[in-house]
Amino acid sequence: MNRRLPRRRREAGFSLIEALAAGALVLVMMLFILPLFTRTAIQNVSGRESSIASSHGKWTLEELNQLPLDREILTLPSGDTFIEACAGWDADTDRWTTYDCSSGSPAAGTLWRRQTDYRQFSIQDLEGRQLTTPLPGGTDFEFVHLRELSVDVRGERNNPLGPARRIDFVTVRGF
Repeated sequence: MNRRLPRRRREAGFSLIEALAAGALVLVMMLFILPLFTRTAIQNVSGRESSIASSHGKWTLEELNQLPLDREILTLPSGDTFIEACAGWDADTDRWTTYDCSSGSPAAGTLWRRQTDYRQFSIQDLEGRQLTTPLPGGTDFEFVHLRELSVDVRGERNNPLGPARRIDFVTVRGF
């Protein structure tokens, strides 16, 4: 007796159409997921740059805030009511490079721009609950009671996810 095994027609495996449909479904899913990976990578780089700039801004503020009033770097020229210093962060050299604030433009390739301002006030200026009348340079230290330091860090270039960021730090210290 010759026995033949029964044929399985529908249960034998995937058809070509089923395989193409599954491949198309995977392709469509990948087209939606792949941009998320690239966006995440761009955001990670942007976040790293912001963290570096923020750390440098805080460091600058704390370093200047520890200096006594009579330090030369915090001495206002006679008649001036503030000092400003500008620097640009170059990611290639990992350094801040100073530039003239009046030119308003750091070197090409600068990733972040930092502006540091210093003003001094008398305690009487707090009566209005706002520091609005800075004391000019040359004022005797006996009349200087408050020091305001501010650091403004701004991104210089826009990225695909939006405009450059800005980080402000301000501190007022009494004496």
